[in-house]
Amino acid sequence: MGRFVSYLKDHNHLAIFPSSSFEHYPFEPCTVAWKDLYREPQLMKESCKSGATTAFRKNVPLMVTENHLSWQLTGPMATMFAALWLADNVGSFFEGGGAAFYHSPIQPQGVNNTCLGWSSWSNFVSNENYEIKGLHFAVLRPPA
Repeated sequence: MGRFVSYLKDHNHLAIFPSSSFEHYPFEPCTVAWKDLYREPQLMKESCKSGATTAFRKNVPLMVTENHLSWQLTGPMATMFAALWLADNVGSFFEGGGAAFYHSPIQPQGVNNTCLGWSSWSNFVSNENYEIKGLHFAVLRPPA
Protein backbone atom coordinates (compact mmCIF):
# COMPACT_ATOMS: atom_id res chain seq x y z
CA MET A 1 0.00 0.00 0.00
CA GLY A 2 2.89 2.35 0.73
CA ARG A 3 4.14 2.27 -2.88
CA PHE A 4 0.64 2.92 -4.17
CA VAL A 5 0.21 5.97 -1.93
CA SER A 6 3.70 7.22 -2.84
CA TYR A 7 2.83 6.94 -6.53
CA LEU A 8 -0.38 8.92 -6.01
CA LYS A 9 1.50 11.62 -4.09
CA ASP A 10 4.28 11.81 -6.71
CA HIS A 11 1.73 12.27 -9.48
CA ASN A 12 -0.55 14.64 -7.54
CA HIS A 13 -3.46 12.20 -7.58
CA LEU A 14 -3.98 11.65 -3.87
CA ALA A 15 -7.02 13.94 -4.04
CA ILE A 16 -8.98 11.37 -6.06
CA PHE A 17 -9.66 9.53 -2.79
CA PRO A 18 -12.37 11.33 -0.83
CA SER A 19 -11.77 9.04 2.16
CA SER A 20 -9.81 6.08 3.44
CA SER A 21 -11.74 3.24 5.03
CA PHE A 22 -10.97 0.02 6.82
CA GLU A 23 -12.71 -2.88 8.53
CA HIS A 24 -12.02 -3.81 12.14
CA TYR A 25 -12.60 -7.36 13.45
CA PRO A 26 -10.03 -7.66 16.26
CA PHE A 27 -10.74 -10.94 18.08
CA GLU A 28 -10.64 -14.66 17.35
CA PRO A 29 -14.28 -15.84 17.44
CA CYS A 30 -13.96 -18.66 19.96
CA THR A 31 -11.58 -16.99 22.40
CA VAL A 32 -13.33 -13.67 23.15
CA ALA A 33 -12.96 -12.98 26.88
CA TRP A 34 -13.68 -10.09 29.26
CA LYS A 35 -9.97 -9.23 29.44
CA ASP A 36 -10.15 -8.36 25.71
CA LEU A 37 -12.09 -5.21 26.58
CA TYR A 38 -8.86 -3.72 27.94
CA ARG A 39 -7.10 -4.35 24.62
CA GLU A 40 -9.65 -2.72 22.30
CA PRO A 41 -8.70 0.97 22.68
CA GLN A 42 -5.08 0.26 21.80
CA LEU A 43 -6.00 -2.11 18.95
CA MET A 44 -8.21 0.54 17.35
CA LYS A 45 -5.65 3.31 17.78
CA GLU A 46 -3.01 1.07 16.17
CA SER A 47 -5.39 0.40 13.27
CA CYS A 48 -5.82 4.14 12.80
CA LYS A 49 -2.06 4.62 12.62
CA SER A 50 -1.10 1.63 10.48
CA GLY A 51 -0.62 0.99 6.78
CA ALA A 52 -2.75 2.96 4.39
CA THR A 53 -4.42 4.97 7.11
CA THR A 54 -1.09 6.57 8.03
CA ALA A 55 -0.41 7.50 4.42
CA PHE A 56 -3.82 9.15 3.97
CA ARG A 57 -4.10 10.62 7.46
CA LYS A 58 -3.29 14.26 6.71
CA ASN A 59 -5.13 14.46 3.42
CA VAL A 60 -8.12 12.16 3.55
CA PRO A 61 -10.74 11.51 6.26
CA LEU A 62 -10.44 8.09 7.90
CA MET A 63 -13.56 5.91 8.18
CA VAL A 64 -14.49 2.58 9.73
CA THR A 65 -17.06 1.11 7.35
CA GLU A 66 -17.51 -2.34 8.84
CA ASN A 67 -16.71 -3.81 12.24
CA HIS A 68 -17.64 -6.19 15.01
CA LEU A 69 -15.97 -8.24 17.73
CA SER A 70 -14.84 -10.89 15.27
CA TRP A 71 -14.97 -11.80 11.59
CA GLN A 72 -17.10 -14.84 12.53
CA LEU A 73 -20.33 -14.97 14.49
CA THR A 74 -19.67 -15.53 18.20
CA GLY A 75 -21.82 -15.56 21.35
CA PRO A 76 -20.46 -12.39 22.98
CA MET A 77 -21.84 -10.32 20.07
CA ALA A 78 -25.25 -10.52 21.74
CA THR A 79 -24.20 -9.62 25.28
CA MET A 80 -23.34 -6.57 27.36
CA PHE A 81 -19.72 -7.33 26.46
CA ALA A 82 -20.46 -6.22 22.88
CA ALA A 83 -22.07 -2.97 24.06
CA LEU A 84 -19.05 -2.11 26.20
CA TRP A 85 -16.66 -3.15 23.41
CA LEU A 86 -18.53 -0.97 20.89
CA ALA A 87 -18.30 2.07 23.20
CA ASP A 88 -14.51 1.60 23.48
CA ASN A 89 -14.28 0.85 19.77
CA VAL A 90 -16.05 4.03 18.65
CA GLY A 91 -14.44 6.27 21.26
CA SER A 92 -10.89 5.13 20.54
CA PHE A 93 -11.49 5.46 16.79
CA PHE A 94 -12.38 9.13 17.14
CA GLU A 95 -9.62 9.66 19.70
CA GLY A 96 -7.23 8.15 17.13
CA GLY A 97 -8.23 10.75 14.54
CA GLY A 98 -11.13 9.05 12.76
CA ALA A 99 -13.73 11.08 10.88
CA ALA A 100 -16.72 8.76 10.27
CA PHE A 101 -17.79 5.50 11.90
CA TYR A 102 -20.42 3.09 10.55
CA HIS A 103 -21.44 0.15 12.73
CA SER A 104 -22.53 -2.43 10.21
CA PRO A 105 -24.92 -5.02 11.74
CA ILE A 106 -28.15 -3.43 10.53
CA GLN A 107 -29.78 -6.08 8.34
CA PRO A 108 -32.29 -8.38 10.06
CA GLN A 109 -31.04 -11.92 10.70
CA GLY A 110 -31.90 -14.92 12.79
CA VAL A 111 -30.15 -16.15 15.92
CA ASN A 112 -27.58 -18.93 15.51
CA ASN A 113 -25.61 -21.18 17.83
CA THR A 114 -21.87 -20.41 17.91
CA CYS A 115 -18.77 -21.67 19.68
CA LEU A 116 -19.56 -19.32 22.60
CA GLY A 117 -23.35 -19.42 22.66
CA TRP A 118 -26.32 -18.13 20.69
CA SER A 119 -25.88 -14.90 18.78
CA SER A 120 -26.74 -12.77 15.76
CA TRP A 121 -24.84 -10.29 13.59
CA SER A 122 -27.87 -8.05 13.66
CA ASN A 123 -29.64 -5.74 16.05
CA PHE A 124 -32.92 -7.14 14.70
CA VAL A 125 -34.05 -10.75 14.97
CA SER A 126 -35.83 -12.01 11.86
CA ASN A 127 -37.37 -15.17 10.48
CA GLU A 128 -36.10 -17.00 7.38
CA ASN A 129 -37.85 -14.37 5.18
CA TYR A 130 -35.98 -11.54 6.94
CA GLU A 131 -39.16 -10.22 8.56
CA ILE A 132 -38.26 -8.51 11.84
CA LYS A 133 -39.61 -10.46 14.80
CA GLY A 134 -37.86 -8.64 17.64
CA LEU A 135 -34.97 -6.53 18.80
CA HIS A 136 -31.64 -8.03 19.80
CA PHE A 137 -30.02 -5.16 21.68
CA ALA A 138 -30.42 -3.13 24.83
CA VAL A 139 -31.66 0.43 24.48
CA LEU A 140 -29.42 2.75 26.47
CA ARG A 141 -30.88 6.13 27.36
CA PRO A 142 -29.42 9.07 29.24
CA PRO A 143 -30.82 9.66 32.72
CA ALA A 144 -34.01 11.73 32.82
